[in-house]
Amino acid sequence: MVVEMNSGGPTMMTLKNLLYPSIYFRPAKFENLGESISEKIGWRTTRINRQLLINDFDKAFRDDALILHSEILLNEMLTFVYDKNGDMNAESTYHDDVIFAIAVALQGFKMMFAEQPTQLDYAKYLPKNFSY
Repeated sequence: MVVEMNSGGPTMMTLKNLLYPSIYFRPAKFENLGESISEKIGWRTTRINRQLLINDFDKAFRDDALILHSEILLNEMLTFVYDKNGDMNAESTYHDDVIFAIAVALQGFKMMFAEQPTQLDYAKYLPKNFSY
């Protein structure tokens, strides 16, 4: 479970209280530019790592390492632009929450697996026959 800590404090507290077995810990070097190495719970999006977050998502998408099945995500991607300050955001009146949710999840995946992310062949996990 990768929770973004910018606004995920209550979610993280609930997961901790439930003794959730697999929670993402981020290397603290993302936050203090490598002065010390420790781990902190959850992902925290900062000005320093926001570019990495979006670049990794973009690369995974362009390299076909991610296959997207969400119309909501695809619609958000159509309105995700550089603003006048050079920051990446959704255009005015649009949203980018799903983009960041997927990008943060990808960071958790990268932490779990060192190799290039690949899509599961979900068809082999589906039941061979159905009973109703």
